[in-house]
Amino acid sequence: MRYKYFTQFLSTAALAGALTLTAAPQAATSNSRDPQMAHPGVQQSTMVAPEPAGSGMSDHHIVRKIHKAIDRDVTMSNRALDVKILCRNGQVTLKGSVPTTMEKEKIEQKAAAVAGSGNVINDIKVKHHRYVG
Repeated sequence: MRYKYFTQFLSTAALAGALTLTAAPQAATSNSRDPQMAHPGVQQSTMVAPEPAGSGMSDHHIVRKIHKAIDRDVTMSNRALDVKILCRNGQVTLKGSVPTTMEKEKIEQKAAAVAGSGNVINDIKVKHHRYVG
C-alpha cells in the first residue's frame, strides 16, 4: 500500500522526460519564419528612432540612473532627493532647491557623468532649509 502511486509517478516522469527531449530546438529549415528568407526579392524598410548623440540610453533610463546616483550618495540631504530631473532627447534639466552649493555641484556632476557634460542644464537653487522666500 505504501508504494501505491510509485508506478504512476515513474510513468509520468518518463513521459515528461520524453517530451523534453522531443521539444529540443530543431535545425533551421528552408521554410523558417524569417521574413527576409520567405520573400528574398522584397526589401523591407524599417524606421529607427534617432538616439541622442553619444548616448545609447533612453530618456527614462538616464533619469533613473541619475536618481539612483543621488540616492546612493549618503552625504546628500533629503531635499536633494526631491530635485526634479527632466530629460528630453538626452538633454537633462535639473530643477529644485538644495541647502548647499556643494550639493548643487554634486548633483550636476552626477548628471554630467550619466548624460555627458554638455547635456546638463542646472536650474537648482540654493536655499537654506529655514529660508522662507
